[in-house]
Amino acid sequence: MINLIETVTKRLKRAETENDTLRTVISRLDNIEASVREIREIKKVIDLLSSYRCEKSKLKSSLQEK
Repeated sequence: MINLIETVTKRLKRAETENDTLRTVISRLDNIEASVREIREIKKVIDLLSSYRCEKSKLKSSLQEK
């Protein structure tokens, strides 16, 4: 009976440790997901700025030709 209690106690402790590990992993994945969203938003801004610079350059060239 004592062995059974010890075994159950050990398994519960291991399960708690695994649960904590899973929580940590999930938290890190959430942080990564948030970072990916931020990076995508930054990329959109960079693409818009690049497009703006390209259009600005085209307009400048066409004005200089005239």
